[in-house]
Amino acid sequence: MSQENDLIVGCEREILIKFLTLIKDKFPIADKANYFLETNGISGINVTITNQRDILSHLRSCLDSEATREQKLSQLNTAEEHLRRSIIEPYQIAVRIIKDQIQGLLEPYKEKVLSHLFSQKEFQHAIGSAPNMLAIQTKIDTADSLSEEARKAKSRNLWDVMWEEGVRKYVEAFQILTNLKRELEDYLFKATQLESSTKQSRWTIGGIVISIVVSIGLFILGIVYGDSLKLLFKSITGGK
Repeated sequence: MSQENDLIVGCEREILIKFLTLIKDKFPIADKANYFLETNGISGINVTITNQRDILSHLRSCLDSEATREQKLSQLNTAEEHLRRSIIEPYQIAVRIIKDQIQGLLEPYKEKVLSHLFSQKEFQHAIGSAPNMLAIQTKIDTADSLSEEARKAKSRNLWDVMWEEGVRKYVEAFQILTNLKRELEDYLFKATQLESSTKQSRWTIGGIVISIVVSIGLFILGIVYGDSLKLLFKSITGGK
């Protein structure tokens, strides 16, 4: 069979089969990465869609009958890289987003949770198991270490066991940080509720004390100045 007859829409059958097989085998993994982010509440990341668009662009270039075989093989290799990126980069970006969110929680956490942890018995009972800064930083450092190993695997640009291990490490780092964020938010909520409840209780007690003091004061006035108050009342009402 001649090379011309072995073309499919302007592309050699061998190259086109490799391209379509790549998409068939790896695209579901990229779709899973995007779905993972959506189910974990992270939106607005279009890196997967961008890379998938680039893959289609490279496929279109492969179908150009005027392109040489070498150019088409180059398009195939570049498409494979975009497909790898569409899988691993969503996890990489998600880790960065979650870490930034945690950094934004640390100051409120110190102020509302850790500052009251050993100062009031009510707080000790409700949030006594809250992690201190050393425990928090240890978890962040663990996630950072996993992310660095994953980044090195990504930079190799090879689709092998080490690269797939890099994806797994990004996922593990994401899960560590997600659990930490959830834990910090939970203790912050408890501390805020407890702080509000404590203030309300203080206002209630203060109101009761004031009421008691006023009642006692009126009682004493009634005893000491009872007759005078009666005369004053009669003069005001005209003796009625």
